[in-house]
Amino acid sequence: MTDFRLYLASPATAERPSAGELDALAARYEWFAPVRIAREIVTGICDPRLAVMAPWRAQSSLLRRPIDAEAVRRLSSDDIIDRFLQEDDLRIVAADGEPEEEVRTAAELDDDDEIVSEVPDNEAEDALTVMYDIMAVGPNWAKGLPLKGDGYISKYYKKD
Repeated sequence: MTDFRLYLASPATAERPSAGELDALAARYEWFAPVRIAREIVTGICDPRLAVMAPWRAQSSLLRRPIDAEAVRRLSSDDIIDRFLQEDDLRIVAADGEPEEEVRTAAELDDDDEIVSEVPDNEAEDALTVMYDIMAVGPNWAKGLPLKGDGYISKYYKKD
């Protein structure tokens, strides 16, 4: 009998089990959807149980087409970009050249900004204490400047 685990691990290169072997496995392990999926691939006959057991079966790695690595290596960067741009429903999120404005990696808050945090009820007091501690940390150029934040605990958002 073919090693079914080996087939599941690399279906493109491992020996494919026969229909008889898959029938025997499906009879022994009725609940195991990968056996039924493999049996559909080998026999070409739809398994009615699979439609009920695994409606997500289209996502199975066994049903994916194998990738031809040599064909991918033969493509140039321009070919790959051209194929990508021929797809539907794409958004271009980058352009050549320098960005027009600086990318920000930290929040820039002013006096009117508020920070809202959602935490479990039993952690609310601790979370508020931590937020007070964070708000008390000043910029490097103002070491020693006493800072104090304000906050409250509420079941819903409200403007203070």
